[in-house]
Amino acid sequence: MYELYQGKLIGIPKCGFGKTTKEELQRCSTHRTGKGSDKQKSDVTRSELTEKNDLGELKLAVSEMKSIKKGIVMISCDQNETKDAISAKLFRHGDRPPTEFYRNDPYQNPALWPVPPGELTNTGKMQHFKLGQWFRNRYDAFLSSVYNKDEIYIRSSDGDRGKDIWNENLAWQPIPVHTVPKKQDDIAGVYQFCAKYNHLKAAAEKELPYFRDFNEKNKNLYDQLSEKSGETISNIVQAYSLFDTLHIEKIYNFTLPNWADELYSSLKEIGDTAPRLLTATAELTRLFMGRYFDNVLKQFEFCSSGTGPIAEKFRIFSGHDDQVFSILSALNVQKLEAVPYAAVAILELRKSTHDDLFVQLFYKTKEDVADLIPIPNCGDQCSYEKFVEIVQPIALSEEEFNAECQNEIN
Repeated sequence: MYELYQGKLIGIPKCGFGKTTKEELQRCSTHRTGKGSDKQKSDVTRSELTEKNDLGELKLAVSEMKSIKKGIVMISCDQNETKDAISAKLFRHGDRPPTEFYRNDPYQNPALWPVPPGELTNTGKMQHFKLGQWFRNRYDAFLSSVYNKDEIYIRSSDGDRGKDIWNENLAWQPIPVHTVPKKQDDIAGVYQFCAKYNHLKAAAEKELPYFRDFNEKNKNLYDQLSEKSGETISNIVQAYSLFDTLHIEKIYNFTLPNWADELYSSLKEIGDTAPRLLTATAELTRLFMGRYFDNVLKQFEFCSSGTGPIAEKFRIFSGHDDQVFSILSALNVQKLEAVPYAAVAILELRKSTHDDLFVQLFYKTKEDVADLIPIPNCGDQCSYEKFVEIVQPIALSEEEFNAECQNEIN
């Protein structure tokens, strides 16, 4: 368990979030937990994160942080709420430096970056905070007025990026987070330990005509990238890793080498295409997203019938841009591009005025707007029964997933 910045991020009501007043913040401060002995301080200064926002005159100063987790899945349920019976969200992390640099990278000196590779910058942390405000505004009538441990369950993959500490002088509501070792994380870390998934993904890249032809078409490009970058690049996965680094350096206004600038449009196509490999077949989709959709269905079941194994109003899972993309691709949404920072995929189970349940899919890539995306073969108001019919073949129980991943690869 650790103290989570999502106390702000997901908008724990009346405790340092959204429409909270100074007086309410002071009352919430009595619930603040102490720091554990294993907590570490970062070099983020108070002045770096002082931000005046819509909390009135309140200025938030966050000075003690470790880097923030890649993403969050949020599943919420309230049978008494007719607007949103349940909502499931997974969003990508905010701004960060590259996770790795290529051999000939002129910008691999750590002194050029505000934080270590892969960790969230102050910009990324503020993107998360603003996203949390957006959640609060959208679901203000749906969430409880105070934090209740029986309503919220949060699970994070086990890594430093998933753990952070707020300033002990800042009034906020900490909430417990359950961590899962990387080699047991069946939602955010499938490729960390499921050999069957990795074997099938590698086979799909070689054998599926789309990816085989894509690699063949780009062979000359891969040769150029190998020569210029100093890395061995012979397939879309390796090229995607290089694109990610160059894309971030471009965001940071570093002047890309001439070769990278000239080839950037081709690299962008790779960036938009590579994530499709994650769920390129029905079996890959089941292994990669099966546990997530199983959680969604179980939560939907409780909300629709009042029975089922999952009863918390909110179940939150840390995730990555891979999962955001794969939620959409698993539902057969077309014309997808690389997931931008702080993007959110949202599934909402709603109740009509005639008490009919239907599911809507939203994709938020802009600061204040979530676009309604019609669910293929079901529409923009997909009946609950039809949604279950679409998703059930994808979902995997924990037992089924473990059995699949432990099977020997033939």
